Amino acid sequence: MEIWVTVKNAAGDVQGGGPITTATNWFQEKRLDEPGQFSFDMPASDERWRLIQPFYTVECYTILDGAVVQLGGGIVESVDEEIGMPSMIRVSG
Repeated sequence: MEIWVTVKNAAGDVQGGGPITTATNWFQEKRLDEPGQFSFDMPASDERWRLIQPFYTVECYTILDGAVVQLGGGIVESVDEEIGMPSMIRVSG
């Protein structure tokens, strides 16, 4: 499944002129009585990860049955590098 992630600053402006297309996964946990959680990973070799800052908003989209669908989104709390082959960036909130 192809996914892409948009990054928006506090004013709601999309950063970087377009979405991040190298995200490898998206996890979203929604809760009724408290804020949920989300995370996604992307290669550290994609310099666009530097667009993502704490308190920015990210939104993940895909195409299902020919229509663009938002899989989830949230406010970024952390951006961490996981060293490996390849190194990955984990964004969560």
